[in-house]
Amino acid sequence: MPLISSHCAFAATKILGPTISATFAGVSPLFTATFAVLVLGEVMTPGIAFGTAAIVAGIIVLSWQGKARADWPLWALSLPLAASLIRALSQGFTKIGFEDIPSPFFAALVGYSVSAVLATSLNVYRGESLPPLRQRPGLNWFVLAGFINAAAIAFLYIALRKGELIVVGPAVSTYPVFTLLLSALIFRQEQVGWRKIVGVCLVVPGVALIASRSL
Repeated sequence: MPLISSHCAFAATKILGPTISATFAGVSPLFTATFAVLVLGEVMTPGIAFGTAAIVAGIIVLSWQGKARADWPLWALSLPLAASLIRALSQGFTKIGFEDIPSPFFAALVGYSVSAVLATSLNVYRGESLPPLRQRPGLNWFVLAGFINAAAIAFLYIALRKGELIVVGPAVSTYPVFTLLLSALIFRQEQVGWRKIVGVCLVVPGVALIASRSL
């Protein structure tokens, strides 16, 4: 992660369309919770179970766009599932790595360095040339996105270092809520209908249940 998971996610969207791809990608918290319980020995309380289920349902509701394509091969369903599984495994293995090297920033450095080497090698193998790095608006936005993504990964690893995977994993998967809010309130590109309100009303209580750990 992020190289292979991103490639799987992009390929899933291209082949399956955004509706089915996003719906299957929404099961990522289930993979995370399974890893946390079976490998790390963390405890699944009823509150965490209900909260995780609510988050998964909310993400699916938020992601559903209707008019899903149906002209894709069955094997293509493995792409969004693979992307979700890789994200979950990455978080789980990072949690294990913290037992020996408790540094979130070092974990982020290693992960992105490996992805950078693999991405460059793949580009060379395909015989593709790198795009010119001349000053232009698109490049500026990519750089800004890189800084934001780096900060997000750093915060994720700090949370994993301090907290349990079974709590952090589902909470991280709530990003569609923030995407919706940014799109609707700042970029003015999203209409907030009943379906999206229902999705938010599922995700927010789900996070609250997981965070409270009182059940």
